[in-house]
Amino acid sequence: MHRIVIASLLACIGFTQQTTTWGGDHIELQAGAKDATVDFDCAHGTIDGALKPDSNGHFEIKGTFTPEHAGPVREDSAQTRPATYAGTIKEDAMVLRVTFSGDDAPASMSYELVRGRPGNVRKCR
Repeated sequence: MHRIVIASLLACIGFTQQTTTWGGDHIELQAGAKDATVDFDCAHGTIDGALKPDSNGHFEIKGTFTPEHAGPVREDSAQTRPATYAGTIKEDAMVLRVTFSGDDAPASMSYELVRGRPGNVRKCR
């Protein structure tokens, strides 16, 4: 009987996915066990891997970045582009840099985030 209860508890633990919120000015990041989503003032993005910093607190992960704008969006006007999310984590503080590649790439963006704090994001809707 005890084995069944323990097995049931372990199975339930495997189905719950914890997310960690990181927030700062103009950004909120929701980090899961395998990936993350990012919400910016007038954009959103994905991070295609877990935020697992190395021994120095550094990480660098590929993802996407999609600009947003007010008003209706045409289905054929997706502007999603590849992005690299790199930064450092020290205790509950993160410095995040978002960079883009290509000839028409926008300038890189930098943010300071705090673990457990919601972001101060104003959507352009």
